[in-house]
Amino acid sequence: MLRQESFKLSGMSCAACSARIEKKLNSLDGVNSAAVNLAAQKAAVLYDPVKIKADDLIKAVQGLGYDAALIKENSNYRKNEEDDLEIKTLRSLFIASAILAFPLILAMFFSIFMVRINALNIIYNPYFQLLLLRPFNL
Repeated sequence: MLRQESFKLSGMSCAACSARIEKKLNSLDGVNSAAVNLAAQKAAVLYDPVKIKADDLIKAVQGLGYDAALIKENSNYRKNEEDDLEIKTLRSLFIASAILAFPLILAMFFSIFMVRINALNIIYNPYFQLLLLRPFNL
Protein backbone atom coordinates (compact mmCIF):
# COMPACT_ATOMS: atom_id res chain seq x y z
CA MET A 1 0.00 0.00 0.00
CA LEU A 2 1.44 3.34 -1.05
CA ARG A 3 1.65 6.32 1.28
CA GLN A 4 1.68 10.00 0.37
CA GLU A 5 3.64 12.41 2.54
CA SER A 6 4.43 16.09 2.29
CA PHE A 7 7.81 17.52 3.22
CA LYS A 8 8.79 21.09 4.01
CA LEU A 9 11.99 21.89 2.10
CA SER A 10 14.47 24.66 2.73
CA GLY A 11 17.59 25.86 0.98
CA MET A 12 16.17 25.85 -2.55
CA SER A 13 16.83 29.02 -4.52
CA CYS A 14 16.04 28.16 -8.14
CA ALA A 15 14.26 25.76 -10.46
CA ALA A 16 17.45 23.72 -10.84
CA CYS A 17 17.43 23.08 -7.08
CA SER A 18 13.88 21.80 -7.11
CA ALA A 19 14.54 19.68 -10.22
CA ARG A 20 17.61 18.17 -8.57
CA ILE A 21 15.65 17.19 -5.45
CA GLU A 22 12.76 15.84 -7.52
CA LYS A 23 15.12 13.76 -9.67
CA LYS A 24 16.85 12.35 -6.59
CA LEU A 25 13.59 11.42 -4.87
CA ASN A 26 12.19 9.80 -8.01
CA SER A 27 15.35 7.72 -8.40
CA LEU A 28 15.01 6.12 -4.95
CA ASP A 29 13.80 2.53 -4.76
CA GLY A 30 10.29 2.50 -3.32
CA VAL A 31 9.32 5.98 -4.49
CA ASN A 32 6.43 5.88 -6.92
CA SER A 33 6.38 9.61 -7.66
CA ALA A 34 7.76 12.83 -6.23
CA ALA A 35 6.81 16.41 -7.07
CA VAL A 36 8.70 19.41 -5.73
CA ASN A 37 7.08 22.85 -5.60
CA LEU A 38 9.73 25.58 -5.52
CA ALA A 39 7.32 28.40 -4.67
CA ALA A 40 5.74 26.55 -1.74
CA GLN A 41 9.07 25.02 -0.67
CA LYS A 42 7.34 21.63 -0.40
CA ALA A 43 7.64 18.14 -1.83
CA ALA A 44 4.80 15.64 -2.24
CA VAL A 45 6.08 12.06 -2.35
CA LEU A 46 4.12 8.88 -3.04
CA TYR A 47 6.14 5.91 -1.79
CA ASP A 48 5.98 2.34 -0.51
CA PRO A 49 6.64 2.40 3.26
CA VAL A 50 7.75 -1.24 3.15
CA LYS A 51 10.67 -0.43 0.83
CA ILE A 52 11.64 3.02 2.08
CA LYS A 53 10.97 5.13 5.16
CA ALA A 54 10.23 8.85 5.43
CA ASP A 55 13.54 9.31 7.27
CA ASP A 56 15.36 7.86 4.25
CA LEU A 57 13.68 10.42 2.02
CA ILE A 58 14.75 13.23 4.36
CA LYS A 59 18.33 11.89 4.41
CA ALA A 60 18.38 11.76 0.61
CA VAL A 61 17.38 15.43 0.42
CA GLN A 62 19.91 16.35 3.10
CA GLY A 63 22.56 14.47 1.13
CA LEU A 64 22.03 16.98 -1.67
CA GLY A 65 22.69 19.88 0.70
CA TYR A 66 19.10 20.92 1.39
CA ASP A 67 16.94 20.43 4.46
CA ALA A 68 13.64 18.59 4.70
CA ALA A 69 11.07 17.97 7.42
CA LEU A 70 7.97 15.82 7.38
CA ILE A 71 4.69 17.73 7.53
CA LYS A 72 2.20 15.87 9.69
CA GLU A 73 -1.17 15.39 8.00
CA ASN A 74 -3.22 15.91 11.15
CA SER A 75 -1.47 19.10 12.22
CA ASN A 76 -2.11 22.37 10.51
CA TYR A 77 1.15 23.46 8.93
CA ARG A 78 2.02 26.75 10.58
CA LYS A 79 4.63 29.17 9.39
CA ASN A 80 7.65 29.34 11.61
CA GLU A 81 9.42 32.46 12.82
CA GLU A 82 11.81 32.36 9.85
CA ASP A 83 8.87 32.61 7.44
CA ASP A 84 7.37 35.48 9.44
CA LEU A 85 10.68 37.36 9.35
CA GLU A 86 10.95 36.85 5.59
CA ILE A 87 7.43 38.18 5.08
CA LYS A 88 8.19 41.29 7.16
CA THR A 89 11.44 41.88 5.28
CA LEU A 90 9.79 41.53 1.88
CA ARG A 91 6.93 43.83 2.94
CA SER A 92 9.42 46.48 4.09
CA LEU A 93 11.40 46.22 0.85
CA PHE A 94 8.21 46.54 -1.19
CA ILE A 95 7.08 49.65 0.66
CA ALA A 96 10.52 51.27 0.43
CA SER A 97 10.81 50.50 -3.29
CA ALA A 98 7.32 51.85 -3.96
CA ILE A 99 8.16 55.11 -2.19
CA LEU A 100 11.48 55.49 -4.00
CA ALA A 101 9.98 54.54 -7.38
CA PHE A 102 7.21 57.15 -7.18
CA PRO A 103 9.39 60.10 -8.35
CA LEU A 104 10.69 58.01 -11.25
CA ILE A 105 7.17 57.05 -12.30
CA LEU A 106 6.11 60.68 -11.94
CA ALA A 107 8.96 61.79 -14.21
CA MET A 108 7.99 59.21 -16.83
CA PHE A 109 4.33 60.25 -16.64
CA PHE A 110 5.20 63.92 -17.13
CA SER A 111 7.53 63.04 -20.02
CA ILE A 112 4.85 61.03 -21.82
CA PHE A 113 2.41 63.94 -21.73
CA MET A 114 5.18 66.51 -22.30
CA VAL A 115 4.39 68.37 -19.11
CA ARG A 116 7.31 70.19 -17.56
CA ILE A 117 6.91 71.57 -14.04
CA ASN A 118 9.88 73.76 -13.13
CA ALA A 119 9.46 73.12 -9.42
CA LEU A 120 10.03 69.39 -10.09
CA ASN A 121 13.14 69.71 -12.27
CA ILE A 122 15.08 67.55 -9.83
CA ILE A 123 13.14 64.44 -10.84
CA TYR A 124 14.57 64.77 -14.38
CA ASN A 125 18.13 64.82 -13.10
CA PRO A 126 19.77 61.43 -13.88
CA TYR A 127 21.99 61.68 -10.77
CA PHE A 128 18.91 62.10 -8.58
CA GLN A 129 17.30 59.10 -10.27
CA LEU A 130 20.45 57.04 -9.73
CA LEU A 131 20.47 58.10 -6.08
CA LEU A 132 16.92 56.77 -5.69
CA LEU A 133 18.05 53.40 -7.00
CA ARG A 134 21.21 53.20 -4.90
CA PRO A 135 19.62 51.65 -1.76
CA PHE A 136 18.84 48.56 -3.86
CA ASN A 137 22.35 48.31 -5.38
CA LEU A 138 21.13 48.68 -8.95
